[in-house]
Amino acid sequence: MCIFTLVKEERYDVFDVSKGPWVLSHVCKDWRATLLSGSLWSGLSVDQTKRSFKLKDPLALLQTALSRLGPFHPLDFTFKTSHRCIDDSQKNIVDALLLQVIQVSKQWRIAAIELSSERVPTLFTVRNNTRNLKTLQLKCSDIHEFGTIDAFALSPNLSKVALQNFGHLKNRIELPYPRLVAFSDDREWGDECMTEYYVSLLRRSPKLERLLTNHQLLGPSGKSTFSKNKSSIVTNISVRDLHACDSALMRRISLPALESLTVNSRDVTLPDDILPSIRDMLVRSKCPLRTLSIFDSPGHSDLIWILESTPQLTELRLRFPSWSKKQDNTIKSLIGKARGILPQLRVLDINMYDWEFLGVGFAFISASLLDLVKARPGLRVLNVQVLTQDVLTGLSQKDISELCALKSQGRELSVTTRGEYRKGEDDQRFTQTEKLRVYV
Repeated sequence: MCIFTLVKEERYDVFDVSKGPWVLSHVCKDWRATLLSGSLWSGLSVDQTKRSFKLKDPLALLQTALSRLGPFHPLDFTFKTSHRCIDDSQKNIVDALLLQVIQVSKQWRIAAIELSSERVPTLFTVRNNTRNLKTLQLKCSDIHEFGTIDAFALSPNLSKVALQNFGHLKNRIELPYPRLVAFSDDREWGDECMTEYYVSLLRRSPKLERLLTNHQLLGPSGKSTFSKNKSSIVTNISVRDLHACDSALMRRISLPALESLTVNSRDVTLPDDILPSIRDMLVRSKCPLRTLSIFDSPGHSDLIWILESTPQLTELRLRFPSWSKKQDNTIKSLIGKARGILPQLRVLDINMYDWEFLGVGFAFISASLLDLVKARPGLRVLNVQVLTQDVLTGLSQKDISELCALKSQGRELSVTTRGEYRKGEDDQRFTQTEKLRVYV
């Protein structure tokens, strides 16, 4: 029995009888006896989008699987539906399947649920019946309004929650905030109420360690329009990892335990005041920040001010979707000052990745990189990659040889460019393929 438990899939397809625990019944009487163990049926997947769903009686298969799980064993499951048009018979089947899973909500431990907004209200029936639920991932397959979900507000063990594609700004979820350890929400745009929702979450979640949001509150000028009332600052002493890109949120919070900060706007432009807001939040928090990742960075002098306030930083990652002379000068200044302002730096990763800005130079890629690596034995990882058709002239053959020698000693050093390169453009300083030049 232990062997079967060790090799079982994390989530078996409840409708595919050729795989998972179903196949045990095809071997012998003794193996069929093992099917009575609920642990073999504890991780199931109900997925309307898979081909295996198109069976004569999927409901009977789910009922069988749940009966073999038994009434006491915890259930880890995925339930996925599509918002695409389906006929009434299939729609009725999906509703019946969802009700079957809801009937065993007292056994839910890890739940990953994807529903259309019209089906979300069905979850209200699990209120007061999810006492074993620890992890919830809730995704909407469309972006329509469904209001506030309070079905999980009283789940006594729920500590990790991830929301995906919640879409409409008025869509909310009430949670057992005092027990919350991790929370994520991937919505990109919102009004002041969205910002206040996250501020309130930080206020009400004293055990929260990880917060991931993509929300931005932008005004017409590209700056946040949220109130700068300093008296409304909320302090959370447990958050260690923050992913956020809303300057309004940064201005409202203080996180004294913050160790890792990621600023990533995905497909939208960061607000102009994001870096000053980050700087002020870090100064106010007096936190032991170790890791800083800024994607889509404006890359101006505020970046230097941020780094000057985080001398304990060990990892710095910067991504630039655009490039300018001003940004080049900022990073050049950063490289020159890094020896003094970042004495504990172990990882430095710089990447520029947009074809539109080819032709702008990269003066920061120079002998100063070598000087930084030589002066900082603790700097174990250096990765620089940019888009350019041009040869990097700032590094001499001697500089590259020294960097390669340091790399051979076990340090992870890389300097590369990407572009559309023609044959015959080889240079002794780099090796070349059609789309990559490797200097170090």
